[in-house]
Amino acid sequence: MRPYQIILTFLILAAGITLALGCTEQVTPTPTPVPEVSPEPTVIPGKEVTATPLGTEIPARPTVTAPTATAIVIPTPTPAATVIPTPAPTVTPVPTPVMSPTPTPEATPTPTPTPTPTPAPTPTPTPVPTPPPSPSYMQGIDSALQRGPVFILFGAPWCQYCNEEKPIVSELSKEYRGISFQEVNVDESKDIAKAFGVSMIPQMNIIVKRNPDGSYVYVTPGGGTTTDRGGSKILGFKTKDQLKPLLDAAMGAR
Repeated sequence: MRPYQIILTFLILAAGITLALGCTEQVTPTPTPVPEVSPEPTVIPGKEVTATPLGTEIPARPTVTAPTATAIVIPTPTPAATVIPTPAPTVTPVPTPVMSPTPTPEATPTPTPTPTPTPAPTPTPTPVPTPPPSPSYMQGIDSALQRGPVFILFGAPWCQYCNEEKPIVSELSKEYRGISFQEVNVDESKDIAKAFGVSMIPQMNIIVKRNPDGSYVYVTPGGGTTTDRGGSKILGFKTKDQLKPLLDAAMGAR
């Protein structure tokens, strides 16, 4: 409430109290003597007027009592409540602690133990199997195989192609000194002819070597090697150029 409003309120209250106190007293007025005047009758048209004769006592005025003044209560204005806004609390940010990196411990290298060298086992010599004894007709061939391959020509004096093959074999024996060349007469050496399965002449076989188990390695007509004696037959008349590749294969298979 402002100051002038407060002063105005007090003045209104004071005036109201004063008015209330003055109106409660009964005032009796003092009658004022009225001079005798002969009034002239006033003639009102249409109405009869009766004049009051002189000397007639005029009745006194009735006592007027002032009405009791009712006090006017001016309500004191209730000051409006001023809402003081509550300031929002200031949130102080909490600093995030800086985490110091944990130092990684250096790995201590584990010394690698030096392995103790294990002595190599002494190899036990494998005994070389002794080949079974050869038949008598193969003993001369086994002896020749210790020096190199053996070329065998099976034929007979009455065989024309066998006689034509002999000069060619003779020439090859001079060129291949590491190969032993042998001729077998099938009429005289029937055991070995039977062992090699001779059924037609001329037949030639080239033996490369003898294995420890007693088997033999032969050259095939195609230039390969085999342990099958029956698959090593070279049948019919062969020229020098046809036999040379087979002799070369025998030397290479040693």
